[in-house]
Amino acid sequence: MDFEKAKDDAGEERGGGKGGVVFALDAELAREFLFECDCANAIRLTVPVQLERKTSLPSGERCSKKVSTAVSIRSIRESFATFCVNVRRLSLVGHSVRTLEDLEPLRKLLFLYDLKLQTIDGQFANPVCEVFGYRKIVSEDVCEGRLVYLDGAKVGSGGTSMLERSVERARREVSEYEAVRKMNKEGKRTSERLSQRDVEAKRSALATTSEIRFNLPNDQVRHLKRLFSKFDDIYAAANDLQTRVKKSLGV
Repeated sequence: MDFEKAKDDAGEERGGGKGGVVFALDAELAREFLFECDCANAIRLTVPVQLERKTSLPSGERCSKKVSTAVSIRSIRESFATFCVNVRRLSLVGHSVRTLEDLEPLRKLLFLYDLKLQTIDGQFANPVCEVFGYRKIVSEDVCEGRLVYLDGAKVGSGGTSMLERSVERARREVSEYEAVRKMNKEGKRTSERLSQRDVEAKRSALATTSEIRFNLPNDQVRHLKRLFSKFDDIYAAANDLQTRVKKSLGV
């Protein structure tokens, strides 16, 4: 990456800005100041205002020298948030971030809880720190309430900390669980009452049925008795046949 001739999105040479070279914080720049570190698992990053790079000397010389390049971050790119996805603590103190839109990619850093854009006493502040409502917008909107510390101070009246949001979420979940449990309990009681009513209704129906009397002529009553007697004989013969078949089959 040629820092001195790097181009921004508008195609203009990145220069000026606190006397240094203005850059967007992207994955390539992160590799430069993290050196050989495992960037994907880096959890604490402080973006320097001076970056030392090795530059090869003319051919024939065996050594290389380090050249310091001024760095002044003006915005954050999506590639940085993707590249350093596990960052918990990020310091951009002394840089040149101007607008809240330049911080938008921080929304993707789901584990970020400590962000510094100026010292706790307001020194070395990025221009964005002067935006009206800066603390509340950054903590609640840009970082979606995940920040616990902003500029070295605990997020308080200017925003809601991640811990407080988690506690509030837990309270809501407990309340919802209790409401559902109460509804289920009431439903069970109602079901039990309905079941008891069904049992009583069935008992009443059976009692009513048992009290039914048929007034038939005597000859029809005798005929029905003979039929029932024949049915009993047929049933007994069938049982006897079944028993003999089982014995013959050795079952």
